[in-house]
Amino acid sequence: MLVSSSPVNSQGLVSLNETPVVQLSTELIPESIPGSVELRDESGGLVPGTPGLIAPHTIGFDPLGPLPAGELLTLRLMPGLLSQTGETMPNPIEVRFRTESSVRAGSLLINEVYAGTADANGLPSTAVGDDQFVEIVNVTAETLNLYGVVLRTTSQPRAHVFERLLLPPGAAVVVWTAAPVRPGAVRASGGPLSLARSTAERVSLESTELTSPEVVDEVDFSSSLVAVPLSDNESIARLVDADVGDAMGGQYVGHSSAPGAIGTVSPGTRVNGIVYNAP
Repeated sequence: MLVSSSPVNSQGLVSLNETPVVQLSTELIPESIPGSVELRDESGGLVPGTPGLIAPHTIGFDPLGPLPAGELLTLRLMPGLLSQTGETMPNPIEVRFRTESSVRAGSLLINEVYAGTADANGLPSTAVGDDQFVEIVNVTAETLNLYGVVLRTTSQPRAHVFERLLLPPGAAVVVWTAAPVRPGAVRASGGPLSLARSTAERVSLESTELTSPEVVDEVDFSSSLVAVPLSDNESIARLVDADVGDAMGGQYVGHSSAPGAIGTVSPGTRVNGIVYNAP
């Protein structure tokens, strides 16, 4: 029987440096532990590490490096585990917990925002604003799990809440009001983005799966760093086009004014049409 665990079942915001531990009601045979204890991620993949006996009743799982970030992990003890008296467990024991996010300030950039009403998604328009989008780029050197990242607009404080989405380095995800079928395109979970081409608009990303949530990036249309285009069919794009190492607070210009730009919008690509990596 399970006596205790650390983390406890259903715990959230678990440190990426945690060593999961479970205490059972009976002393265990150490040789039965390999192959009978495993840690799996949300997709069912094995998390590399070594289980072992750290006390007569207690098993620790020593992960090979930090735990996967933002993941719902399952520590599973299987019936092959033996007590000193030769007893086996009638059923597996599972402890589930979610790790904290690794998405921090500056790790994602809002690279392009389209607040117009002209066609941008290539779909038949059914409502004004269906073509609006926000393009987000991973500018770190690691794959980021976007679980718990919240996209906010002035009218929609929870315009989109990301579920598990692994975004590789240099990859882009585009949040649409009405998403086309293409890699890296997702439909906003909160409904219409309701973006306005005015100085009253503010778009931000917040990482919430942290002990202290952080603003990851923000675009304030009233800022002197943002040039809102007059045309209804043009987005604003980062002047630096999400180069790795670009800092928060970068300058935004009308898309066609960005160096090397082709056209007035470029969802999922750089302004010159080069496609970003897709999730």
